[in-house]
Amino acid sequence: MADVARTLTLRRVAHIAASFAPAALIGLTLERPIEQRLGGRRSIARAQIVAGTALMLADRVPTRRDASTARALDHLLIGIGQAAALAPGVSRNGATLTVARLRGFRRPDASRLSRRAALPVIVGATALKGARLSRRGLPAPVAAAFAAGAAASFASTLLAAPLVARADRAPSYAPFAAYRVALGAVSLIAAR
Repeated sequence: MADVARTLTLRRVAHIAASFAPAALIGLTLERPIEQRLGGRRSIARAQIVAGTALMLADRVPTRRDASTARALDHLLIGIGQAAALAPGVSRNGATLTVARLRGFRRPDASRLSRRAALPVIVGATALKGARLSRRGLPAPVAAAFAAGAAASFASTLLAAPLVARADRAPSYAPFAAYRVALGAVSLIAAR
């Protein structure tokens, strides 16, 4: 966070906006249809398989770029990847890594771009959902479960940071992609 604040320039703000806009626009306009039409067990399983396969294929693209060469178009495409992750079963991180790898970024740089793009989307979605929940109100037992889930999510994110750093140094995203495909296949079989 401090790194982002120190390097905030007009160009950087434009890049943040480019990576944020697609997910915000699609999320705000299509949230209901996405939840209604893509939230079934089979569609989620299929999305996992497609997204995992896409990452596996994208990871084979030759690496030639680092994060400092990212331009507005790269950030916009990463933003479109984030928007694709609005479909249940598509990992936000996996989708943005797929786009960045397709654009030729090395794994650590693809991960760095993915993380940079994530913060505004996660903060925006959290603020929107939080405002909706506060208007509706939550019964005490639901509020307690919600708070426990939020705390567990925050803790798991912190605990996963070393694993993410290790994955960045791995020679391939194939294990992560294969896990997504296998999970989707098992879920698809179980949904029958």
